[in-house]
Amino acid sequence: MPNATEVAQVVIEEGVKVVTTGAGSPAKFMDAWKAAGIVVIPVVASVAMAKMMERAGADAIVAEGMESGGHIGSQTTMTLIRK
Repeated sequence: MPNATEVAQVVIEEGVKVVTTGAGSPAKFMDAWKAAGIVVIPVVASVAMAKMMERAGADAIVAEGMESGGHIGSQTTMTLIRK
């Protein structure tokens, strides 16, 4: 998204309380959002991305597999979730 940096700033300025992201990593915005008290919930398509988002400070994640339309990865949701 070419204007992602501007959108991320508007999220802060408008006092958004919860952000759910998809289509990439929000890691570069995470510190600013967390400093503003925003709950961040990224959509992830792999265990590696889930771990990266955990390290970046995500409050929760949404595991989404290829059943969502095939555009997000090659793994099914069930392979992303452990019991």
